[in-house]
Amino acid sequence: MSNPYRPPETELELDSGNVNEMHPPIKLSTGHGWSWFKDAIKLFMQSPLIWLVNFILLIVILLTLSVIPLVSLVAQIIGPIFIGGLMIGCHNLDNGDSLSIHHLFVGFKQNASQLAGLGVIQLIGSIIILIAPAIPLAMLGLLSMSDLMQMQPGGSGMSEAAELYTAVMLYMLLVSALLIPLIMGIWFAPCLIALHNMKAWDAFKLSFKACAKNVMPFLLYGLVGLGLSMLAMIPMGLGFLLLGPVILCSMYTGYKSIFVSH
Repeated sequence: MSNPYRPPETELELDSGNVNEMHPPIKLSTGHGWSWFKDAIKLFMQSPLIWLVNFILLIVILLTLSVIPLVSLVAQIIGPIFIGGLMIGCHNLDNGDSLSIHHLFVGFKQNASQLAGLGVIQLIGSIIILIAPAIPLAMLGLLSMSDLMQMQPGGSGMSEAAELYTAVMLYMLLVSALLIPLIMGIWFAPCLIALHNMKAWDAFKLSFKACAKNVMPFLLYGLVGLGLSMLAMIPMGLGFLLLGPVILCSMYTGYKSIFVSH
């Protein structure tokens, strides 16, 4: 019986002759949102143990880096490098090859600078999204430290508290709304960079375009993902150890259905 943890005898780099032929993103029917999960589960089941180990390693690495001051910024930058390697692993599985733990790190050998560039775009975008909505609220005097200090359990304090909570809720809604285009740009970009050698910004723009053309499939995808997330929380959250790899696989299956000729 072969040892799945043993380094593969062949190189993990992509064979340029075996890369999916890509076309401009197409618009799909709503039902594809479910198909992405269905196909992702099939991909996951081809090598469930290795997927589980890769996902745990990824979480441990990113969490470890995130608790170290300043180094936490590096975690956001190198995150797409790990994802890019796993997308190569998805491609290999999809083409009859095997998945290895080493796929988690192969992104550091292929297109690492562009994948890291995607991480920089993600980091800068996140910072802007967190700061931008707070500026007008602060200028209006709705969010400030003095509001927190002056709140009292009665009288005008309760009125000020209600205003503060309203401002916080408004801030959270604005952040959530602004996060959507960032996620759209990030979603397929690791696949486009790792599998098609695209530049980070070009991959970001093309991923955004693909998501914008497929709002309805993504709506269904989100609803299915929400339902699966609720199920994953039941056994003390352990279900996310399975759902996490499936979501990673669904990034590839979604890319394939939108960008790849059938």
